[in-house]
Amino acid sequence: MVLPPPPPPSPVTGGSKSVTMGMAFTDFCRGGATATASPGSVKGLLAAVNTERARIGSPALTWNASLAADAASWSSTMAANHSAHPEYLLTSESGSRLVGSQEWVAAVFHHSGLGAENIDFAYGRGTSPAGAHAAWMKSQGHCENVMNPRYTQFGAGDAWAVDSSYFATERFS
Repeated sequence: MVLPPPPPPSPVTGGSKSVTMGMAFTDFCRGGATATASPGSVKGLLAAVNTERARIGSPALTWNASLAADAASWSSTMAANHSAHPEYLLTSESGSRLVGSQEWVAAVFHHSGLGAENIDFAYGRGTSPAGAHAAWMKSQGHCENVMNPRYTQFGAGDAWAVDSSYFATERFS
């Protein structure tokens, strides 16, 4: 006996795009996702991430204080590393994002943390959680961390370096 195909997923409006519930998160992120939420604080990143996840039917994440403490600690470490290495100059600009020398990247971002993680660095551009969130949603790999339905827990933290550079971290488990 052949069963009829299941009904098509129901469409949901997300920003200026129509998104289909149940869409594979990798397909969504490959399609050039844009942020629909603009968090005003690090704690607001949870609501922003959950808004994005709802666009494709991924379950909402819950705040995890341990992940948040780890994310805040890592953001502070990156800011301190950046402040400690003024000899490494930023070498170019790619769109609105500054790109550092290989030495600078190695000195600031030398992290081998476990689990899924998004990090952001900003200098003179959107130095806020909203800027970080928008950048993560535009990046396929970062977007996939945000949208992955396997993750259930979330934490975030941020810090500023002495030159007002902004560092933000999201952790997922």
